[in-house]
Amino acid sequence: MPPEPPITIDSLEKGQKLFTGNCMICHGQKGEGDGPMVPVLKDIWDAPVVPANFTLPAGMPGGVKLGHNSEHLFKSVMTGIGGTPMPVFEEHLKPGEIWDIVHYVQSLRVKAHQAELVEAGLKESDIEDARKAIWAVLSPAARRGDLDVETLQARRSSQESQTETHP
Repeated sequence: MPPEPPITIDSLEKGQKLFTGNCMICHGQKGEGDGPMVPVLKDIWDAPVVPANFTLPAGMPGGVKLGHNSEHLFKSVMTGIGGTPMPVFEEHLKPGEIWDIVHYVQSLRVKAHQAELVEAGLKESDIEDARKAIWAVLSPAARRGDLDVETLQARRSSQESQTETHP
């Protein structure tokens, strides 16, 4: 597995585009496991499969079973998940593109976790530190300091305004 690159606005934007083109059909536009293919997804035993909701905490029903950490997500995208409809992307995407998808998927959980903390009483003045801490749990790149917090804040503001105009 190649080393994880820095988390940047460019990586997140590329990841969002790649997610839309490759993952949205199953995982849904917002990564909530509600894509248009869900009604027909089945595993190799013909049992219905519901794709992971990336906004939920790890281990929660419907969420990512083994967590949102970088290595797990990278390997899942690269090699697929045996016995399920989750395909292998190793032959179709470059490692850098897979990292872009991983960072975008992680950003979905960061945004959801931040909203949970705000709802529980997190002060506006503590949001930046909370975002850094959430990212650090998910990503070795963030733990190394390879996280452009100002850029991520700009992305958050951009996403919020898009949500307001395009529900």
